[in-house]
Amino acid sequence: MNFRILCGAAVMAVTILNGGHGFAAEQFDPALMPHDKAALVAVSDTQMGLLRRAVRFCNDLGRSRHNNNLCVVTDLDRVVRTSGDEVLKAFHWTLAPIDRYDDKRSMVGLTKYLKK
Repeated sequence: MNFRILCGAAVMAVTILNGGHGFAAEQFDPALMPHDKAALVAVSDTQMGLLRRAVRFCNDLGRSRHNNNLCVVTDLDRVVRTSGDEVLKAFHWTLAPIDRYDDKRSMVGLTKYLKK
């Protein structure tokens, strides 16, 4: 238990000292975000499948929001980072973390990310 608290404090300290930007600046092109609802649904489904796979891998099945589970976050981010799919990267990194790691998110909330 003390080890978890220590690790959490270390991650929090690094995040705060880094200006709240996480551990690395992600390289993506926001212009690649989907322009219509059908494309948004398709990339959301792809990202959701990757999220659910990370949730199963990390055995974090008891909740829908996984942004506080370091295993889920790092596994999903790694898979997206190495996927080679630029649209997926733009979608994933444009989402707010509360939506990015939520496997029960709705399309109503995602429509705010559609490019005008």
